[in-house]
Amino acid sequence: MESLESDLEVFHGTSYNQAVTIKKNGFTFPHKSWPGDLGYGVYTFSDLNSEVYKDACSAALIYAKKYREGKPGVLKISLTYDESDIIDLDDEEVWRNLVGNINIFQDLIQERISVLEKANRGKSVVKRGNPDGVIIEEFLSFKDLKPKLIIKDRWEDIFDDKKRRGGQIPNSTVVVIREKSSISHIVDAFLRKEENYGS
Repeated sequence: MESLESDLEVFHGTSYNQAVTIKKNGFTFPHKSWPGDLGYGVYTFSDLNSEVYKDACSAALIYAKKYREGKPGVLKISLTYDESDIIDLDDEEVWRNLVGNINIFQDLIQERISVLEKANRGKSVVKRGNPDGVIIEEFLSFKDLKPKLIIKDRWEDIFDDKKRRGGQIPNSTVVVIREKSSISHIVDAFLRKEENYGS
């Protein structure tokens, strides 16, 4: 059966200096530190649900202003992917599969958390203690899944005022890029200077 490729634009908020470096050298995909809430990868905002959420470029800019030092930078990233490359954590069947298997690999989760706690001793990520990313990574490993993208509607601190505590009601669509091969090109969201980005 012939695969059908799709395109998606997403926005990544970071510091201006880091944005310049990324445009020049591309993203790196380390797996040594504690994974983010949705696992390892580059976290971006998408307009997949723009009718109900803040627009993705603004969300990325606000995130960069709040959580990155110095002048903010926003990159617009064009992705090319096949539907089989995605894990949509808002899909009920996928979510039930994840939650329904947690008890099976609970020991692996605890073992991995212990290793990460030792490796990241004293860092804020350990104090935060969110195991979600570890659970997702162990689930992917257990099921031998290798998605290029993970998508989830979730709450993010993308308000213009002071930092706020997280909630359970989503206000953005987050796309986590797990492989460089999904990225077709990167554009500076402010200057609109396009650069091709080969896989």
